[in-house]
Amino acid sequence: SDRLVEAWAIGEKAGNRYDVEGHQIEDEYVETAEPLSRSPEERSIIAKRVIAEKCLYGVDMNPLAVELAKLSLWLTTLSKGHPFGFLDHNLKSGNSLLGIDDLNQVIDLSMTPDKTNQERLFGRSISEAVTAATEIRHSLREIPIRDIKDVERMANMDRESRELIQLPILLADALVGIELAEANARNRNERIEVLAGLADDAARGNSAILSNIRVKTVEDLETDNPSDALRKPFHWPLEFPEVFGRENGGFDAIVGNPPFLGGKRITGANGTSFRNFIVRHIAGNQ
Repeated sequence: SDRLVEAWAIGEKAGNRYDVEGHQIEDEYVETAEPLSRSPEERSIIAKRVIAEKCLYGVDMNPLAVELAKLSLWLTTLSKGHPFGFLDHNLKSGNSLLGIDDLNQVIDLSMTPDKTNQERLFGRSISEAVTAATEIRHSLREIPIRDIKDVERMANMDRESRELIQLPILLADALVGIELAEANARNRNERIEVLAGLADDAARGNSAILSNIRVKTVEDLETDNPSDALRKPFHWPLEFPEVFGRENGGFDAIVGNPPFLGGKRITGANGTSFRNFIVRHIAGNQ
């Protein structure tokens, strides 16, 4: 946010003008736009709001930690006359190590997708749903938050984007569940082929199939789980499609705690199936 304030100052010296949201004002709107405050303190708060609403993403296994993050950002960016920014689309709960990191994994239903494969019906359905959800999320992020109605509008758009990707998330969960439940590669492949057939039926509108997939997925995800907490995979390209679907997708910078558990301690805390998943798909079988 400090760098953003500096950028405004540099732009103003070059003759540019900025509105109260920090956007550059086009010449035809100079007379009608509300200008950016001259107060350094107010500019700092506005910059923090812009960064919090448009640039920050966060994931934590503990849902309470996510809510505390929202509260912390609210206290940091509190601005007179403005409601708290909508952050539900950027701060989410889930296991950041357990899930897919490439959209093709769920399109192909394979943790090692072959991008030359012709998409099946469910694959095309996933691609279309993610594209539509991405467009909504782009529009959501462009809404200036001036009153509570803007926040409500953003919440509705977030809900709409979530509904679009229900099937992709369920299939990604199911794929991860099979990876956890089946130690034998042949068994995994056989079950994934069955899942692909069910996914095609679901894409055709057979809602009863979704319930069957969901029940089995919950059972698979809890395979060998020593913890009372349910495993909740986090699928990065589905949760943040505008980040991972862009050219050279991914985050520009990451801040986080490293996983402190290592070796056998991973198994004790998370189970053998979880450790095997990490070894196969994150550690490269090392």
